[in-house]
Amino acid sequence: MTLTQFLACDELDQLSALWKAELIEEKNDDTFTYSLYKLDDFYVRVKVFTKDKSICSFECIKDPGDHPAQALHVKTVT
Repeated sequence: MTLTQFLACDELDQLSALWKAELIEEKNDDTFTYSLYKLDDFYVRVKVFTKDKSICSFECIKDPGDHPAQALHVKTVT
């Protein structure tokens, strides 16, 4: 799946694609879990509310640079 195809999908199909994606890294704090997934040639950063496991946001990243896990250290836009 390309980034363009992913962005053209509805949210349910996007979440379904994430279930099949490779988990690169996950970080937790008191309120949120931040996960970075790799889908083919792009990445998706997901922010989940720990209390009820609801998704707060997810953001596509075409090229996170030499160290993809560093993408979790960038502030997520909600």
